[in-house]
Amino acid sequence: MNNERLHWRLCNLERALRRLDAALAAEVDEEKLVQTAAVKRFEFTFECCWRALHACLASVRIHVAPQPRRVFQKSYAQDWLEDEKLWLDIHA
Repeated sequence: MNNERLHWRLCNLERALRRLDAALAAEVDEEKLVQTAAVKRFEFTFECCWRALHACLASVRIHVAPQPRRVFQKSYAQDWLEDEKLWLDIHA
């Protein structure tokens, strides 16, 4: 990992820790906390979605690297998804 990427990851971790501390100390207004929770639920749901599609592809003997972009492309090729660009944009 190069120094720039390491610095970026450490900055993200520091920001995440500050936000967690603020949430635990109830320093965040309720609306902001609900918004953050909704984003995390979306991220979790997205993760579950591509992993489920990956499992579905494997069940019909279509092997693809366990990467969201590849899984969405193969799923679209199987006509399991209607809007490939939408799924790829969500992932980006």
